[in-house]
Amino acid sequence: MFLRLTIEKLVYGGDGLARLDASVATGSTATDLDLRRKPVFVPFVLEGEVVEATLLGERSAFARARLDSIVQTSPRRAAPPCEHFTYCGGCQYQHSTYANQLTIKAAILRETLARTARLELACDLQIHGSEPQSLHYRNRARMQLRVPASGAKFALGYFRGGSNELLPVEHCPISSPLINRAMQAVWKLGRAGSVRGGGEIEFFASSSGTADAGEDALLIELHAKPGAPAWKKTSARAFAEALHHLLPELRGVALFPATEHEPTDQRNEHSTNARGLKPAASSVTKSVATKPGVRPSPKPRPYQESAAVESQAITVWGAGSLDYRVAGRTYLVPAGAFFQSNRHLLHELVTAVTSGIGHVAFDLYAGVGLFAVPLAECFERVTAVEIAPEAYAGLQRNVPPHVQTSRQTTAALLRDVRFRQALRHADLIVVDPPRAGLGDSVAQAIAETQAQRVVYVSCDPATMARDLLVFSAAGYTIQQAHLFDLFPQTAHLETVLHLTRPLRS
Repeated sequence: MFLRLTIEKLVYGGDGLARLDASVATGSTATDLDLRRKPVFVPFVLEGEVVEATLLGERSAFARARLDSIVQTSPRRAAPPCEHFTYCGGCQYQHSTYANQLTIKAAILRETLARTARLELACDLQIHGSEPQSLHYRNRARMQLRVPASGAKFALGYFRGGSNELLPVEHCPISSPLINRAMQAVWKLGRAGSVRGGGEIEFFASSSGTADAGEDALLIELHAKPGAPAWKKTSARAFAEALHHLLPELRGVALFPATEHEPTDQRNEHSTNARGLKPAASSVTKSVATKPGVRPSPKPRPYQESAAVESQAITVWGAGSLDYRVAGRTYLVPAGAFFQSNRHLLHELVTAVTSGIGHVAFDLYAGVGLFAVPLAECFERVTAVEIAPEAYAGLQRNVPPHVQTSRQTTAALLRDVRFRQALRHADLIVVDPPRAGLGDSVAQAIAETQAQRVVYVSCDPATMARDLLVFSAAGYTIQQAHLFDLFPQTAHLETVLHLTRPLRS
């Protein structure tokens, strides 16, 4: 069905929202009246635009359409910097000016808090944009690797939006210059027949472009996938040596063999681990997030933590970790460990999360200690908890001796009698959960500690807003609100909320 639509606003996930109305559908009849005012989601549009679109399908509550042409263009529309935009599943906002991207994200955050958490911000929303570094900001990219088989040519790339079809990519404008040079080097080796394994390849680059950054360095992870030609240690080592010849910044290559627990659905890491986003309930290592394509967010499900399996990483060449500098502090990041991916905003993020002083602080979902290390400079006692083996190994190396580390889930720590007394006297609890959020039971357990302050770091406003219902019921209010645009050109946003409660009597 052909439609002419007026875009009311953009929604979380990147789509534009319009309303289906039988009066605007070509060839509509009285039987189309059930379409009247039904929401329809259209990608790659902007607020106020009038567009022509084709109806792709509908459900009882909403419909989807494909953008065909723009009848009335928004003055905030911009030329996309990437030739793969609208084809690749990673970016959703390259057609918008950067200033408008921030406006969209702020509006979505406010609306989500009002609709789900029933909260209107009483404080200013502090927006931390990436201008002028809204491109080349990403220090991590996970790509699909296809080696010649059954007549197919070598290819390195991302999944096309909403599909499992490989889109060959030789340059990614949102990735760091070092990662782009690494892509080109892998393409050169692939065309020469020197890449002997398939699956996925992840590039992780140290920060660059600032006096604090130190020497550029690159760590590569090779992830085997069922059905793809398997890497052998010898072939992976030969690949590493050839790549190092082309790219002297290479510091190490780690191999992750396929396991019985590989996910069955394909996920576009251009928009997930490439962004450093935190995973849903299916994983505990903070490395996978939303599926590709542009779509409204599904109803969030409570996060269920589970015990992490031991690391399967095999260092086949060089080092199995990378040193990363943030605000004068050096973090050892092992292969497979989560680390935030915007190389320009990390200093501001750490400052916003860890500001303040006190006696007792907890860093839950600590990762390699991005927040625990600066907290240790301001608090007498710090406890950091992490379950993922790779991240925990880095955490132990990064924190000073007076920080207590615990390898268990956050839910288990909150039940652990050894920490009960300290939790009751906590001045600050930092939570940086996977995108599925805390869930009611964990949020309730944290609220019951009556910690004076809780800092909630979130990459999904919907699940964060759901958890805020628990904290609001316990008497917490939002003292500070920060929106960090860690993922320019995409629909993803990072939120930091400072929650406080009345002083203990």
